Amino acid sequence: MPSWLYTDGHLGWALFAALVYTGAGVLVGDYVWRRVTIPAKLLFAAAAGVWVLGLIGLSVALRG
Repeated sequence: MPSWLYTDGHLGWALFAALVYTGAGVLVGDYVWRRVTIPAKLLFAAAAGVWVLGLIGLSVALRG
Protein backbone atom coordinates (compact mmCIF):
# COMPACT_ATOMS: atom_id res chain seq x y z
CA MET A 1 0.00 0.00 0.00
CA PRO A 2 1.14 3.59 -0.53
CA SER A 3 3.21 5.01 2.31
CA TRP A 4 0.97 8.10 2.60
CA LEU A 5 -1.82 5.90 4.00
CA TYR A 6 0.23 5.19 7.11
CA THR A 7 0.67 7.26 10.25
CA ASP A 8 3.96 6.29 11.92
CA GLY A 9 3.90 3.12 9.86
CA HIS A 10 0.62 1.87 11.30
CA LEU A 11 -2.56 1.75 9.27
CA GLY A 12 -4.55 1.50 12.51
CA TRP A 13 -3.64 5.08 13.45
CA ALA A 14 -4.75 6.34 10.04
CA LEU A 15 -8.08 4.54 10.39
CA PHE A 16 -8.50 5.89 13.93
CA ALA A 17 -7.88 9.43 12.66
CA ALA A 18 -10.44 8.89 9.90
CA LEU A 19 -12.96 7.72 12.50
CA VAL A 20 -12.32 10.77 14.70
CA TYR A 21 -12.67 13.16 11.75
CA THR A 22 -15.87 11.41 10.65
CA GLY A 23 -17.33 11.64 14.16
CA ALA A 24 -16.45 15.33 14.37
CA GLY A 25 -18.01 15.84 10.95
CA VAL A 26 -21.22 14.18 12.10
CA LEU A 27 -21.43 16.41 15.19
CA VAL A 28 -20.74 19.59 13.24
CA GLY A 29 -23.06 18.43 10.47
CA ASP A 30 -25.90 17.83 12.90
CA TYR A 31 -25.44 21.31 14.39
CA VAL A 32 -25.37 22.93 10.95
CA TRP A 33 -28.30 20.88 9.65
CA ARG A 34 -30.59 22.09 12.44
CA ARG A 35 -29.77 25.77 11.92
CA VAL A 36 -29.49 26.48 8.20
CA THR A 37 -31.86 27.16 5.30
CA ILE A 38 -32.93 24.71 2.60
CA PRO A 39 -30.32 25.77 -0.05
CA ALA A 40 -27.56 25.39 2.54
CA LYS A 41 -28.93 21.94 3.44
CA LEU A 42 -28.70 20.92 -0.21
CA LEU A 43 -25.10 22.13 -0.37
CA PHE A 44 -24.28 20.28 2.85
CA ALA A 45 -25.90 17.09 1.53
CA ALA A 46 -23.81 17.35 -1.64
CA ALA A 47 -20.64 17.77 0.43
CA ALA A 48 -21.59 14.75 2.54
CA GLY A 49 -22.08 12.75 -0.66
CA VAL A 50 -18.60 13.70 -1.84
CA TRP A 51 -17.19 12.61 1.55
CA VAL A 52 -18.91 9.21 1.25
CA LEU A 53 -17.56 8.77 -2.27
CA GLY A 54 -14.09 9.60 -0.91
CA LEU A 55 -14.42 6.91 1.77
CA ILE A 56 -15.50 4.40 -0.88
CA GLY A 57 -12.51 5.39 -3.00
CA LEU A 58 -10.19 4.93 -0.02
CA SER A 59 -11.56 1.47 0.67
CA VAL A 60 -11.05 0.51 -2.98
CA ALA A 61 -7.49 1.87 -2.87
CA LEU A 62 -6.76 -0.13 0.28
CA ARG A 63 -7.86 -3.33 -1.43
CA GLY A 64 -5.91 -2.63 -4.58
